[in-house]
Amino acid sequence: MTETFSIIEAQFTFLAGLAGHHLLAQRNPAGEIMGELDGLAMGRDGSIKPVGYSPCDRLKVFHFQSTYLYAPGLPQCEVYAGSQQEVFNRWDAALDAANAINELDLHYPFLGLGKNSNSVASTLIAAMKLTEPEIPGAAPILPGKGVMLLSETVLAEIWHRHHLDPIYRTPHLATATGPARRALTTIFRPDGRHASADILANVGVENTAANSSKPDSNTAAVPGETVSINRES
Repeated sequence: MTETFSIIEAQFTFLAGLAGHHLLAQRNPAGEIMGELDGLAMGRDGSIKPVGYSPCDRLKVFHFQSTYLYAPGLPQCEVYAGSQQEVFNRWDAALDAANAINELDLHYPFLGLGKNSNSVASTLIAAMKLTEPEIPGAAPILPGKGVMLLSETVLAEIWHRHHLDPIYRTPHLATATGPARRALTTIFRPDGRHASADILANVGVENTAANSSKPDSNTAAVPGETVSINRES
């Protein structure tokens, strides 16, 4: 029997539950979080900020290989469920979109009132060719939700690259024994430093003690540093 993996959208609430920050998490059949994607404000020195307010702050997508803001008790909803191969393929499409967003070097709007972290979550879900759900019990104030940060052309390229368009979807999925698709994905590591990593679509993320810690908000970004993320079947 095939084990079910899933991708969930969760909401980290603030302002006494009136406003929310949306994030994505990848979950294995045991209920463990294997990765988290957040759009966050990054200061000039590469540090993560709770909210952007300076003209120098940028909107960046951070990929954590363990939980960062996610917690089991947060309002959340399953976005997609399937086999390990299917879920990893969708997640890799989200990583591809995260790379494209980061390359835009977008300004973070003052106090998040504009294209923000919720826009990141909406765009990543669209890049996985999925529909963003309405999260039960979610906060009523969600600035930026539903706003796309990538053009339809870029999204279509991502769908095609990860075989999510109708013509190529099922027959061309990579298998554990077949050739792996490889996409250069620019992400921001949990310690806040810039990293480039080769992502293999058909195998899992290595979760080590070194990468399971929370990011240090005082760590500066180091552009161009290459870090290998190993995936094993």
